[in-house]
Amino acid sequence: MSAIDIAAVVFRALTDPKSHNCDYRILGPELLTYDEVAEKLSAHLGRRIEHVKLSGDERYKGLTDASVSNYLARFN
Repeated sequence: MSAIDIAAVVFRALTDPKSHNCDYRILGPELLTYDEVAEKLSAHLGRRIEHVKLSGDERYKGLTDASVSNYLARFN
């Protein structure tokens, strides 16, 4: 996966007239966890980046605080 491939996905996600309403997973030669991505970013940026893991209750509260319906928020 090259930067051009990633840019193409981002461009389409941001410019398509209809929302895709999904998360995108852009996969390359390394399959990294969120914690591993945070470690790599920390090394390259010279500052600590931390992946914060939310509990199910924390995700639910965050979604409902953002006006997502209770019904949809329970699907997290």
